Amino acid sequence: MNLTEYIRARYSPQNLNEIESTDEIKPCTMRRFAAELGIGLIAITAVEYLFSSVVMLLLLCLLKLGLLENDIVYNLVTYFSSSLISYLPKIAVLSVLYHRYRTLYSKYHKYDNSFLKFLPPIILLLCSFALGMWGSNITTLINLFLQAFFGAGEIEDVMESMAPSSFEAGLIILGVTAVVAPLAEEFIYRKLLLTPLRVMGDAPAVIISALVFGLAHGNFDQFAYAFFTGLLYGAVAVRYGSIIPTIILHFLNNFLVTITTYQDMLKSGIWILDGVVDVIAAVGDFITNLSYFGGFFLVMLLAVSKFLELKPVDGENKYEKLRCFLCPILIIALGVMLIMFID
Repeated sequence: MNLTEYIRARYSPQNLNEIESTDEIKPCTMRRFAAELGIGLIAITAVEYLFSSVVMLLLLCLLKLGLLENDIVYNLVTYFSSSLISYLPKIAVLSVLYHRYRTLYSKYHKYDNSFLKFLPPIILLLCSFALGMWGSNITTLINLFLQAFFGAGEIEDVMESMAPSSFEAGLIILGVTAVVAPLAEEFIYRKLLLTPLRVMGDAPAVIISALVFGLAHGNFDQFAYAFFTGLLYGAVAVRYGSIIPTIILHFLNNFLVTITTYQDMLKSGIWILDGVVDVIAAVGDFITNLSYFGGFFLVMLLAVSKFLELKPVDGENKYEKLRCFLCPILIIALGVMLIMFID
C-alpha cells in the first residue's frame, strides 16, 4: 500500500447516511473529523490575525482624521470591530463543519431529564459562578508559581483593563458582554462546534468544546475561567438538546459579573437607576459569596444527580476512536491558539 492509499484508507469517512447510531461511527470518520476541525481552527486563527491587523490600521487612520474623538463613538467602533473580528470567522468556518455532519444530528443520544425538576435552575447559575471563581483562583496560583520560580510578570486583569472611562462606555461594555457575547458565543461553541463534535461522544465533545472556548478568549487570565464554565454550559446544552438554557445562564453570569465589577462606572446620577444598579450589584455579591463557599457542594450535587453523566465514546473499536483526539493537525491547531495568547 503506497502513501496515497494509506491516507485515503485512514481518513476517508464512511457514508454518514448509512449510520443508524453514533456507535457505528468508525475511527476513520473520527480521524477525518478531527483533521477538519484542526484545519478549521488554524484557518480561524489566521483570518482573525489578518482581520485584526487590517482593522487596527483602519482605526489608526480614523483617529488621525479625528473621526473617533467622541468617547461614545470610539467605544462603539472599537467594541463592534473587535466583536466582528472575534465572531465572524468562527461562524463562517464552523458552519461548514456543522453542515457536513448534519445527517448525524437525529441519531445523537437523547437524555432523560425528568430528574432535573428536582434541581432549581438557580443551582446551575450558582455552579457557573463557582466554576468561574475556581478557574480564576487556579489562574492566580499558576501566576504566583511562575512569578516565584521563573520570574514571570503579573498576569493582566482583563476586567480591570476593560474598565469603562464613562457611564456611556460602561453601557456599551455591558451590552457587549451581557448580550452580544452570550448570543454569539453560545451559538458558536455550543451549537456550531459542540454539535458536530458529538460524533466523538458527548463527554469528549463537551471537554474539547470547552478547551477551544477557553483558548479562544486569547488571554491567560480568562482561560481557566472560560474552560470550567464551558464544561458546565456544554453539559447543559447536551442535556437539554438546546442552547437556549446556556444563553440564559451565560447572560445572567456576564450581566451580574459586569454590573458587580463596574458598579460605580454604571451610575448615571439618576437616583432611581443608580438604586437599581446597587440592588443588582448586591445580588451579584450575594451569589458570588454563596457560590464561593458552597461551590464544591453544588458541583457534587450535580454529580450525584447524574447531571454530569454524559455518553462517552462507545461502540466497536472505542479505544481506537479515543486515540483520534491525538490527531496531529488538531494538536497543532490547539498549540497555535495557545501560542497566540501566550505571545
